[in-house]
Amino acid sequence: MLYNNFIRFLISVSVLLITSNSWALPTDSRQPIEIEADTATIDNGKGQAVYTGHVVITQGSIRIQAEKVTLHFTAQQNLNKVVATGQPVQFKQTPNKGKEDIHAKAKQMDYFAKQDMLHLKQKAEVWQGKDTLVGETIKYNTKTGVMQASKGKNKNDKVIVVIHPGKQSNK
Repeated sequence: MLYNNFIRFLISVSVLLITSNSWALPTDSRQPIEIEADTATIDNGKGQAVYTGHVVITQGSIRIQAEKVTLHFTAQQNLNKVVATGQPVQFKQTPNKGKEDIHAKAKQMDYFAKQDMLHLKQKAEVWQGKDTLVGETIKYNTKTGVMQASKGKNKNDKVIVVIHPGKQSNK
C-alpha cells in the first residue's frame, strides 16, 4: 500500500513538473508590455530601463509586482532579461484551458525572455490552486511548465511539494 502511494505521488509530481505547452497563454508574448512605477530611468545607449517604487508590469495575462525592476534589451530593442527585487516580488500568469492562475513569489526574480525562464531566488514559492512548490530557489519555464526547485544552504532546509488529489469520478 505504501509503495503504491509513493508511485502515485511520483507520477503526480511528474505530471505537475513536466507538462505540455498548455501552461501559458500563447498570446502573452505578442501583447504589449505595460509598466507602472514611481520612477523610471531609461538608458537607450545601455539598452536598459530601471523602474523603482511600486512597480507593476503586465504583458497579456502576466503580471509582476516588485519594488525595483531592471529591464535589459537587445541591440534590436527586444526584451532580453528582467531582474525584479522586492519583499517579495510577485508573479502571476493565466494558463490555457481554463486552469487556475499560476502564482509565484520570491525576494528576487530573474526572467530570461528568449528562454521563457523565470528564476526565483530566496524563499521561492510557486502555486496553482492548492498545489504548491517551495524552495530556496525555483527555476520555472513559463512556456513548458517545467519547474526545478533547490533547498537552501541550511541543514534543515527542504524543498516542499504539496499536491492535492484531483476530482474523483463516481464509478
